[in-house]
Amino acid sequence: MVGFGTSSITSFSIAKDYRLLNFYFRTAFIYQLTSDKLLFPIPDIVGRQVLYYQKPIFKDVMQFQVGLSFSYSTNYFGYAYMPAINEYTKQGGSTEMGFYPRLDLFINTQLKRAQIFLKYEHFNAGRSLQKSYIAPGYAPISKSLKFGVSWNMFD
Repeated sequence: MVGFGTSSITSFSIAKDYRLLNFYFRTAFIYQLTSDKLLFPIPDIVGRQVLYYQKPIFKDVMQFQVGLSFSYSTNYFGYAYMPAINEYTKQGGSTEMGFYPRLDLFINTQLKRAQIFLKYEHFNAGRSLQKSYIAPGYAPISKSLKFGVSWNMFD
C-alpha cells in the first residue's frame, strides 16, 4: 500500500483601511508558510498599498477618485512553463522571481449608475525586469492602459 503525504499552505493576513481628510489608504500584508517549497513555490510575504484621493464633484453628483496602487512580494522560485506540454512545472530553483514592485495609476468616476475607469497598469515596467517574469524565461508583464465603463441597469 502506497501512502500519500500531506502538504499544506498557511497564510496570515492583516489589512487596514484608513482615511485622512479626502485621502484614503488601504494596506494589506500576507505572510505565507508552506510545508513543501518545491510543490508550492509561493512568496513568503505579499504586500499591497493603495492610496487615492476621493472627492464629490459637480455639485456632489459625481464621485471622483485618482490614485496609485503598489504591490510587491518577497523572492521565491516560482513555476517554470513547459510549452511542449502546455503546463507549468517545478523549475528546480534556478531562477528567483519576486521582490519587484508593481505600480498602477488609476482614475475612477461614478455618476449615478455608471462607473468609468482609466487605469495605467504596471507603469514602472522596464526597470530591472528580470524579476517581473510570470515564469522564468518568458516575457515580463508589460505596461497597459485600460479603460472601462460599467452601467448598472437596476438598483
